[in-house]
Amino acid sequence: MQYIIYSLSSILSSLETNNNLLWYPISMKRSYEIPNPIIDWSVQNLQCVIQPQKLAVISDVNVITQILSEIRCILKLDESKVEYSSYYIQTCATQPDFFKALYFIKRTGTTTNKCVEQKELPGVCPTKCDNNEEIPKLTKINNYKNIKNETQMEQEILNAPLLSYMAIFDDFQFYGGGIYQHEYGQMTGYKGVEIVGFGEDNGNKYWKVKLDKGIEWGEEGYLRIIKGIDDCFIESNAYTISVPE
Repeated sequence: MQYIIYSLSSILSSLETNNNLLWYPISMKRSYEIPNPIIDWSVQNLQCVIQPQKLAVISDVNVITQILSEIRCILKLDESKVEYSSYYIQTCATQPDFFKALYFIKRTGTTTNKCVEQKELPGVCPTKCDNNEEIPKLTKINNYKNIKNETQMEQEILNAPLLSYMAIFDDFQFYGGGIYQHEYGQMTGYKGVEIVGFGEDNGNKYWKVKLDKGIEWGEEGYLRIIKGIDDCFIESNAYTISVPE
């Protein structure tokens, strides 16, 4: 992948004049009818999938606790959708990035939001629930597995949403809708995201991705990103999560 230095204004100008893009910047946002995807957990299982929300505390831990909640709901391991505590991991693990959080929730686990709600960070690892009751037995995952392969991702996502740790580039902040493909600017970091489905639009394959930016962002809180070329490392950094049954 070749990196060329652009100013943000030149990136936006390039996006607005590039007629070959499969996506459009926020400055040109328009209504758009998305064809039915092959699979889309955000539509097919509304009772289990947590819809996009703009979070007060942005952290890669959030996507991990959300997918734990969704998978346990899909497998009917919880009687209803139970939201799990990101704050417990954020304060009890040591500087939890995406991978440290995965390791912590496998080795130690977390409690529920009902026991320990999100608060401002930094904080102190809770020894009791917010109501001063004892913290119940922590909920863990069995394992997490890097799958990398597009075909295997398609098979795995039929069972449950996937995690990914995608690269973020300068042009990403201008996404307004359509099928995103990185075009301009430098990489600014990585972000934990949830892949909820995939489909095809006018012959262009895409993954549907949930972020924590709220429903006003992108396509009602979701991103479609080009599928099959490992754009932004969305495929090489994809993970399945297994939970104890």
